[in-house]
Amino acid sequence: MLPQTVQIQTGSRLHFGPLSHHPERGRHFGGVGMMIQSPGVHLVAKKSEETLCSGSDTVLRLLDQLFSDHPKWNQPVSISLREEIPTHQGLGSGTQLGMAVTEAVALLNGEIDLPAPQLASCSRRGQRSAVGLHGYLEGGFLVDAGHQPESAIGQIACRCDFPEDWVVLLVTPNAVQGRHGEDEKQSFAKLSPMSQTRTGELSRLTLTEILPSLRDADFQAFATAIRMYGELVGEFFAPIQGGIFSHAGMNGFVDRLNQVNVNAIAQSSWGPTVAIFASSQEEADQLSELVLRDEFGQKCILRKTQPMNTGRKLMID
Repeated sequence: MLPQTVQIQTGSRLHFGPLSHHPERGRHFGGVGMMIQSPGVHLVAKKSEETLCSGSDTVLRLLDQLFSDHPKWNQPVSISLREEIPTHQGLGSGTQLGMAVTEAVALLNGEIDLPAPQLASCSRRGQRSAVGLHGYLEGGFLVDAGHQPESAIGQIACRCDFPEDWVVLLVTPNAVQGRHGEDEKQSFAKLSPMSQTRTGELSRLTLTEILPSLRDADFQAFATAIRMYGELVGEFFAPIQGGIFSHAGMNGFVDRLNQVNVNAIAQSSWGPTVAIFASSQEEADQLSELVLRDEFGQKCILRKTQPMNTGRKLMID
């Protein structure tokens, strides 16, 4: 029998920047990122007499698109969004919502175990990063090898667990959105190719510093490496976003944290959210106090979350 109800819970995606951009040789984009437990998407999809999703035009557009692309799935469905990821804050909201809605509709129609590339294709995601696509099903810290010329979706080169006792603080300036939509496309079009030297250093950091530090749970080594990775990426995007960070106030804020030896910091995607890593809950509480005492930090939304080393939670009735 086909399921009558599908419930899905996802986390958010952090992306610390691409490994390449229109290189002379090799793959395009790629990058490193991870899944975190919150904020997340929590939806309940049920078979219904009419298709509806109260309060979300985005979901209704997704459903129209899915039904148009897959006529055999065109059966009325009701979707209730119990939790959403804030949009355009560098947290991968569009991908997580799109994958969850697509999988829920597919499951209600008897399609099970769809792989990440197929879910991404159905939801029209993955034009640049594949971290959130594979992270949706696998969780953890992921290295995206980038796009081959004939492939629309990047391939994951490596995935590993992120130390469970490390904490992630998300600092997001109020009432600010990262680049998205046509603005994002135009921004990428204005960028020059990334130099092989920069790609090489980002790849070296990933292979010889970031991944080993995660496997050894060596927080100080990770802190140094993720900061360097973020700075190299930020320098590349600086001509478009105005600095290493997309929000002008974030540069001084991070400098002040660096002065008190808080270094495990990197922007996610186009921002404006910046992730600050802590080695324990106690350290995370101390960092939270630092953020809330800072004049710029007081103008930001502060969230505390944990790594997510499993894929989305799925419940079927």
